[in-house]
Amino acid sequence: MVILNADTYFMAPSLAEKLAVAGHDVTIVTGVHLANYMHFTLEYPNMMRRLHELHIKETHNAFCSRIEKGRLEVYDIFGDGSKRTYRGRGSLPRDVNKSQRWVEFDSSYWSPDGTPTNPVPSIEGPPRRMDKNGVKDVYLIGDAEAPRLIADATFSGHRLAREIEEAKAQLALPYKREVAVWGAAHMPGGKFELEYKT
Repeated sequence: MVILNADTYFMAPSLAEKLAVAGHDVTIVTGVHLANYMHFTLEYPNMMRRLHELHIKETHNAFCSRIEKGRLEVYDIFGDGSKRTYRGRGSLPRDVNKSQRWVEFDSSYWSPDGTPTNPVPSIEGPPRRMDKNGVKDVYLIGDAEAPRLIADATFSGHRLAREIEEAKAQLALPYKREVAVWGAAHMPGGKFELEYKT
């Protein structure tokens, strides 16, 4: 099994772990730093230990140039070299990347392209049936609205729960953001407050 990864968070290592535990030989081909965000959440070292424990192979700094039945052509994303030379108008300044190689597989997983699929029309059905069953409204949140990080999907649901009584709860209300003002001029007898902008 090959996972072609372009996500810098948890998706590729999580899928790789699930597939390896299910008995598959897994290779991750990644063109971005694998699970880079996990450095900030302190999950990275243990996640890497888990991948090595499960014998998951990683091909770093590589991506796919073409795919054929049962095999994937990958190339080193830095394989065109560091030296740049002017070669005339319309020509690339670096050498042609010749690092292509084939990785064989029996199945592959490709990250989605980030295009949301709207399931609401199939859920809503005829308005009369919704009224008859007491359904007042249907809201689109999380990944159904647009593919995103789990933190953003969670915020989407939390925001809707806070604003569910609003007339147009699907649309987020503008929110106040605190703006700290440093080095404000002295205002004798004046009133200094934090400013809020919506």
